[in-house]
Amino acid sequence: MNAVRVAWLFALSAAMSAQTPVGEIVGVVRDQSGALIPNAEITAVERNTNARKSVRTNDTGEYVLPLLPVGTYSVTAAMTGFRTAERRDLALSALQNLRADFTLEVGEASQTVEVTAETPQVDTRSAVHGMLVDDRRVRDLPLNGRNALDLVRLLPGVNDVSTTIRPSFGQQTMRLNGGRQTGVTLLLDGGSLAYFHRGQGLGMPPPDALQEFKVATAGTPAEYGRGAAVVSAVTRTGSNELHGSAWEFLRNDAMDARSFFVARVSKLRFHQFGATAGGPLWLPKLYSGRNRTFFFFSYQGLRIREDQLSTNATPPTPAELAGNFSHVAAGVRDPLTQAPFPGGQIPASRFDPVSAKVLQQYVQPSNRPGGGYITQVSRPTSGNQFLNRLDHAISAANQVNFRYFVDNNAGADNFPQGSSFPGYSPFENRLRMQTATLEDTHTFTPNLLNTLRATYTRFNYLENNTVRSTLVELGATDFVHAGGAITLPRLDVTGRFTLSPGRDRQRLSDNVDLAENLTWSTSRHQWKFGAAVQRNRFLYRDNNNSGAQFLFDGSQSRDALADFLLGRARSSQQASPLDSDQRYTVIGLFLQDAWKVHSRVTVNLGLRYELFPAWEERYGKLTSFVEGARSTRFPTAPAGLVFPGDSAYPYRDDRNNFGPRLGIAWDVFGNGRTAVRTSFGVFFEPLTAEMAGGVLTPQPFGLVVNRDVTQLSAPYRGGVNPFPFTVDPANARFVLPVSIPKSYSPDIRIPYTFNYNFGVQQQLGGHYMLDISYVGNTGRKLPQLRELNYARLVPGAATGNTNARRIYAPTYTSIGQLQTVGNSVYNALQAQVQKRFSAGFTLNASYTWAVAIDEWAWNAFAQLSQQSYQNPLDRRADRGKMDDDVRHRLAASFLYAIPAPASRAWSRRLLGGWELGAIAIAATGSPFTVVSGRDNSLSGVGNDRPDVIGDWRLPDGRSRDERIARYFNPAAFRANAPLTFGNAGRNILFGPGSLSLDTSLSRSVALTESHRLQLRFDAFNLPNRPNFGDPNATLTSPQFARIQSAGAGRILQVSAKYLF
Repeated sequence: MNAVRVAWLFALSAAMSAQTPVGEIVGVVRDQSGALIPNAEITAVERNTNARKSVRTNDTGEYVLPLLPVGTYSVTAAMTGFRTAERRDLALSALQNLRADFTLEVGEASQTVEVTAETPQVDTRSAVHGMLVDDRRVRDLPLNGRNALDLVRLLPGVNDVSTTIRPSFGQQTMRLNGGRQTGVTLLLDGGSLAYFHRGQGLGMPPPDALQEFKVATAGTPAEYGRGAAVVSAVTRTGSNELHGSAWEFLRNDAMDARSFFVARVSKLRFHQFGATAGGPLWLPKLYSGRNRTFFFFSYQGLRIREDQLSTNATPPTPAELAGNFSHVAAGVRDPLTQAPFPGGQIPASRFDPVSAKVLQQYVQPSNRPGGGYITQVSRPTSGNQFLNRLDHAISAANQVNFRYFVDNNAGADNFPQGSSFPGYSPFENRLRMQTATLEDTHTFTPNLLNTLRATYTRFNYLENNTVRSTLVELGATDFVHAGGAITLPRLDVTGRFTLSPGRDRQRLSDNVDLAENLTWSTSRHQWKFGAAVQRNRFLYRDNNNSGAQFLFDGSQSRDALADFLLGRARSSQQASPLDSDQRYTVIGLFLQDAWKVHSRVTVNLGLRYELFPAWEERYGKLTSFVEGARSTRFPTAPAGLVFPGDSAYPYRDDRNNFGPRLGIAWDVFGNGRTAVRTSFGVFFEPLTAEMAGGVLTPQPFGLVVNRDVTQLSAPYRGGVNPFPFTVDPANARFVLPVSIPKSYSPDIRIPYTFNYNFGVQQQLGGHYMLDISYVGNTGRKLPQLRELNYARLVPGAATGNTNARRIYAPTYTSIGQLQTVGNSVYNALQAQVQKRFSAGFTLNASYTWAVAIDEWAWNAFAQLSQQSYQNPLDRRADRGKMDDDVRHRLAASFLYAIPAPASRAWSRRLLGGWELGAIAIAATGSPFTVVSGRDNSLSGVGNDRPDVIGDWRLPDGRSRDERIARYFNPAAFRANAPLTFGNAGRNILFGPGSLSLDTSLSRSVALTESHRLQLRFDAFNLPNRPNFGDPNATLTSPQFARIQSAGAGRILQVSAKYLF
């Protein structure tokens, strides 16, 4: 048979076709003399579905079985004149190149010989760097909350993994190898599972519904456009036999230990329950789906009632509530006269009535040593997940599958946006996430395959404030709520406490993905061509700041709490509710070639092109600032304010997004046990809707009012209250001065990263494999926010004339500009040891030694808000350690099936079926920045850092209590002098390290031949070690340098699971 019919499909590219969760089985066939055997027939049969695929070896004896669904296979090699050879129980994972070589013996083809040789774990055909988490580890390792994405923590190079089982518009976040969350591609059955508004992942089905997932962190081919990581999860499919399970996981505070800083164990009632079922589709007397049509269903419910913890407050002392601030070293002064209050005593007659009422009604007294405060308030959470999957073989050459997953959650938050005290303005929230994927795979010939996939994802998040009061009810005059749902104001007292209201808001995201991939193979090349289109819609409604916000930072009286008592805010802001409907389309094209240069060398060459058009708003409610430009769309707009449709509007399509890829894999000795691999690629990361959302202008579609020194009880005294603001685009109205929280730079570009690695994989004895790699990541044109309209430092500068000193005063107040000028670099040595499950034991251990540097604490999740360089004219001064710069990290996990005694039947029944599992992670701390706590520079930016005047390090060997009280030397820092920026660098200190140990012990009891019961006990943070948070780093706080938070104490969980 002609060799081109056989298809040499190598490298990972076939396994990652169309981002589909499939793998491939590859190998070579020889006779007993070592001669290659061409034209041998290779057949793979999936154990559970009897799905079958056959190919023939090419003229060099090599074969590939491409695009195989995840499963367990038997593979046979047959040739006239030789005995048929068979390899059984080959577990194929997503994105895997599974090697199965054959040596045929002379004899009759009707005779079958079972091959028992070890299957190598070394990847000799691609340079992809990552880790597979198989179904056994997904199901059996201890997972707090049973979110399988937590297993990403076991990878080398992990900077941070944050998952949640509660309703939140911030779902699953992962940062790996120095990359951003927007650089992570999360797939479920090949379809996107991302919330494109922020680039975050969405909810994941329960572990019992997952077959496995694989994470690739370097060397990914051109099918993929993002460089930090590809996380591909695969749901289970039905089989020819009916299988299923039912479970209940239970926690109770009676079994838990308290967290370090709380006096009692937090109340907890936790129930997680569900069931799965899968098998052939059977309609009585109508249809039997054996060997053809299969279904799988899962449900999981969640019911939690727990205490929510708050520790971020330093309440007023009784003396301070009486106006006594004699403890302030510099002395508190009267903001009206600048003269000191005699004896540091503020007369009661000067207390602001709103401040007095807030202190009496909402602020609680200290209940911790050192003047701190901690509280726990009950909150409920409920959730329901449903998953349905259908797989159908139309013919031997055409398979389709459909999967639908829905995740409904409801909950509450007693401390919205970091609020310090309960009862001020909590909110209730609801989340409904839906995703569906339909995929068709068609084999035209053995060397020509096509995959077509469509995915739809909807994310609908709602918050409802439960307190309907405004500043007026607190006693303010000349104040009008800006519109939307009624809310209280946000009050920030630097270093002391925050009172923040719940927000009435909705975030609705609709994403449609279409992808088409064609794979064509010749004897030494596998060509792959593909195209993908992603259409994103984001609907955003929010009444943030419609009730106003006020900042008290000590700039008026030299003490933040005294400022609040006097009602003298450093600044205030009030804004109309936001209402936008954004649209975005991403187009990707790629070409990939897997080239078998030599029998031991495979080269993967690829090129990806991506087009990221500008974000659009359905009604054109976007704006930007271009100095001197005049709008033709709204001629009455002040100079500099431009909109979509204006020739000066800066955001244009970035069309220069070509991403080359190169990967080389060298099978050093030709035995599949040693591989040297290296890769390089350019990856692009789109600007998310959250960034674009920050550019949503109020005017003329709404209004933002920023004011300097403001009296809390009379915020518009001396000025005109412009609310309510009437929106009439046909007769645009502009109120000066205009505030532009975010705008686009005229030079904005799509961020990109260079991703590269070099490593060695070595197969060891006993099913162990060692991987040692250098991994690097360099970011270019990363998004950063710069304050354009900073206040000039001139004689007579004061907090009260900040807006008057701005460059574009009096027309504009703050002008934030989104620029893509940032850089980052990550370099790491990563080592990983893996042991495939054998003899009842499996192990994975990884170690990372890394350094990560960037210029700015980039935060897409806060709309890049309230973040800018300390000095708007000196970006390089903010270059420092990345927030996720974890220098050393060790992670390990294992499962061990404890062998039962073989001597007596009764001992086997009593002691058999036990399994022990554990996850242990140790890491050094991450860096943090010391801040001044007030705008001493008078730049209007508010990110001042202090001066370093000594050594912040304290002697080793101190007790734990001493380290909690003074984690670093507070005397090493001094407030930056007026009109200057501090010399302290960004992220110059490292926080405490962490150590966690989670364990599980289970026993499976056979009820019948096909039914069994599993009883399980989990312990999270088994040693009950307190993992402390970073210390207070605000210079003006009485808790400066003190650690105030710690992770959860030991948590115990019991469960029962029935399997059939």
